[in-house]
Amino acid sequence: MNKQNLIKKLKRLEKKHVELYAELDSLDELMRAIGFTHGLQTVKQTAVELGETKKHEGEASGF
Repeated sequence: MNKQNLIKKLKRLEKKHVELYAELDSLDELMRAIGFTHGLQTVKQTAVELGETKKHEGEASGF
């Protein structure tokens, strides 16, 4: 790749980064609005705990 192509690719990646960050910020605000106190952090923690519970339930039932 030449320098011009790298610059174009970098600009596309920077634009995508901004778009993804805005989307995450919007999702975080939405999660807070519906009751997840710390937004996505709380959603992630809840999902991990649910996954662990399901895993333990599966082990207890022999699956």
